[in-house]
Amino acid sequence: ITYGVEEAWQLTKLELAGLLDVPHLITHIEAKGELLTGWKQADGSFIVPPALTADFTPLRVQQLIFLDDKAKSFRGIPEGVRGVHIVAPGGNTLPAQQGDLPAGVTSVTGIPGAIELLFGAHK
Repeated sequence: ITYGVEEAWQLTKLELAGLLDVPHLITHIEAKGELLTGWKQADGSFIVPPALTADFTPLRVQQLIFLDDKAKSFRGIPEGVRGVHIVAPGGNTLPAQQGDLPAGVTSVTGIPGAIELLFGAHK
């Protein structure tokens, strides 16, 4: 999920990162936690939109894991979503990445830190 008002710029970033073929969703909702709240169902499960699935069909899941580098992206994060805040190695953060995190969101250093948190030690 990527936030931006200029869709062409978001697509360019995905392409440059080699992620254009990965299922993605461009949103105009800066607080992505609020977006995820809209996916939550009465029974506590979540419906993942078709744009984010391999076969473009909605997917019902019991839990989501949401990774992002901007603290404000986690605003409104619902119960049942595990938030992982990615901090740049060296701790250098841009002003847009700074802010308070909701309770239950864990900060890690880089993608390797997220892998270690979610899957255990890596090599």
